[in-house]
Amino acid sequence: MMRKPPTWIRKFILSQLDRAGYRLERTDLNLDPFFERRLQRLLDRKGSLSFVQIGANDGVSFDPLNPFIRRHGERITGIVVEPLQDKFAQLCRTYADYPRIHKVNAAIHNTERRMMLHRVDPRLERKLPGWARGIASFDPRHHERSGTLARHMIAEEVACMTLPELLATVPGFELDVLVTDTEGYDAEILSAIDFTRIRPSLIHFEHGLPAGTMTPEALDALGDQLHEAGYSMHILYADAIAFLRD
Repeated sequence: MMRKPPTWIRKFILSQLDRAGYRLERTDLNLDPFFERRLQRLLDRKGSLSFVQIGANDGVSFDPLNPFIRRHGERITGIVVEPLQDKFAQLCRTYADYPRIHKVNAAIHNTERRMMLHRVDPRLERKLPGWARGIASFDPRHHERSGTLARHMIAEEVACMTLPELLATVPGFELDVLVTDTEGYDAEILSAIDFTRIRPSLIHFEHGLPAGTMTPEALDALGDQLHEAGYSMHILYADAIAFLRD
């Protein structure tokens, strides 16, 4: 982790930027500007917003929704899903003051009721880079894509449900925004959606092409399916955003 520079250095840099006509602003690094604009447009149009986040982790780390929820929590209803017990406990603490955010301790799978989830041993997480907290996957070899050693990994059995079953846990829930980050299972979840019945206005998912999490062929096939369902695509480095054209 980079150490914070001394105060005099920070003041000098800020003064030089000011003299050159620039202003330095703090931003939410997890919130992509395009995604934020789409979220804000949807919230402004509807007055409220409902979301599902699959693979929510602790609700903060690498999270594309948390900054927006913190700003507009009183107008947002959501379901956050995390299968790992320790991460789920942290997730519950993150949203302890948000009664409209429903927490579900499960994984989303199209067919299975129990699955083995391969994750970094929680006893070793503090000794590894921060991203190691977010690489839990159904794929037993997923850790190899990040160079994580097999001896740092363990497997935990987790409960699973389908996406329609998840939506039924909150009566009357209407899905506006779907966010998935499952380290390799995003395409399977999205390709199984019946878009005549479940039709979010905005979908944020991980493709992970640079690491080989999803193949270009799988992304193309998913893109074709989303296009046929009425969505356009905005591709980021490791994620993608699909939004209804209407």
